[in-house]
Amino acid sequence: MKYNFCTVVNKEYVYKAIALYRSLEMYMEHFQIWILCIDDITYSILNKMKLKSAIFITLQEVVNQELLVAKESRDMREYCWTLKPVFPLYILKNQSDIDHIMLIDGDLFFFSNMSTVFEEWEDYSVFMCRQRTDKRLEKRNGMFNSGFLGFKNDKNALNCLHWWKEKCIDWCYSKVEGNRWSDQKYLDNWPTIFLGVKIINGVGIHGGPWNINGYDISVKNKKIYCNDDLLVAYHFASLRIFNTHEYSLHKFRNLKSKVVNTIYSPYIKALYNAIKDARCVDKHFSYGFMKRERIKKTKNYYILKE
Repeated sequence: MKYNFCTVVNKEYVYKAIALYRSLEMYMEHFQIWILCIDDITYSILNKMKLKSAIFITLQEVVNQELLVAKESRDMREYCWTLKPVFPLYILKNQSDIDHIMLIDGDLFFFSNMSTVFEEWEDYSVFMCRQRTDKRLEKRNGMFNSGFLGFKNDKNALNCLHWWKEKCIDWCYSKVEGNRWSDQKYLDNWPTIFLGVKIINGVGIHGGPWNINGYDISVKNKKIYCNDDLLVAYHFASLRIFNTHEYSLHKFRNLKSKVVNTIYSPYIKALYNAIKDARCVDKHFSYGFMKRERIKKTKNYYILKE
């Protein structure tokens, strides 16, 4: 089958978006990904790379006056969050022949194909993944992660997306206010107010730094497993790039060495190749790097050795 993805990318995430695309190429025989380019530089770089299964959409094609007003009170990260429900709605409206769309964050990376996801999703309208983090963070940031969501092209999923869009346009900030945080805390309501919502159970479907230390990581037949579940995708949240060889893997949590060697090392190599690819099409492109003087203050410092 053909898998349909979409993501929102700005110039600071270009390298990560390229790595994401290459992981899809590696594991999905047939796929299409729509990329909403927040700025002209992102559109130019990615378009020059001729990624055959990618469709690039400019911000001007998607936004309306309501979104422009919302932008005035938000920083770039908050505005990208605001656009997350907007973009899959835009695609489903303009691509009526597709039966589903999966919304993924630009710092996601795939380690296997989507077959296990679709086995669990079945005939449900929406799928979502649990954070599987500690109770304190779950209370603050929500029970579910908005970095990997699936929507069928049906009434239930469209109702959910429209509701989420309205909420995010009204309020979407990087702070806790009442029962809200960013675009994500709204997801807590979905299983109770919408029909056809599937909560994915497999722990390997969406790993992240907030839960990975709690799993038994193993490699069998060159595939990575979390406990007994195949690792499908990993969310490299808070990973920072200083230059082609120096990285901060996560600024808050100390990661186990087996997690670093098994999961993070392949991603760093993919980022290194993505940087080279971007520079091949534009040698002056220099976004996406943290200031080097911050290396001394970072946790999980990683240096790539060729």
